[in-house]
Amino acid sequence: MSTFVAVDIQNVFFHAKKLKKRLNFQKLHELFQEEEDLLTCNAYVATSPFTETSYLINTLKGIGFNVIACEQKKERKHLKFNNRSVGITLDVVRNQEHFDKLVVVTMDEGIVDLLDHLRDEGIKVEIWSLTNNETLKDHADEFNLFEQEHYVKR
Repeated sequence: MSTFVAVDIQNVFFHAKKLKKRLNFQKLHELFQEEEDLLTCNAYVATSPFTETSYLINTLKGIGFNVIACEQKKERKHLKFNNRSVGITLDVVRNQEHFDKLVVVTMDEGIVDLLDHLRDEGIKVEIWSLTNNETLKDHADEFNLFEQEHYVKR
């Protein structure tokens, strides 16, 4: 079984921060390395000309993630955030003929249409989340919560 892993870095980082926790991305990567026939382990990172992200990107690459940078654009006076779930969706759909299991690390319910599409195509969908999310759970074959061991010890 070939597996495609997609991690929405900012999504889980900021949700963890709200919970006063920090995910250990090294442990996360190790968890997914246990997957049989891992096709890719992608980390989707929002970048901006106004925010320094090179340290984060280099750290994720050093751990072993394939980093996909999603550039944010500035329109007029506001920073326009590219929707990473759209980028993840496009990447997954473009590659869906190469895997039969998708693992997604997110709290973003904006991907449920993608999850339903893949399940209709016979692809197993596994979600990893920080908190119990009934919407994501309803659209996945398997739903997992991170354990204490996946967080940075303070």
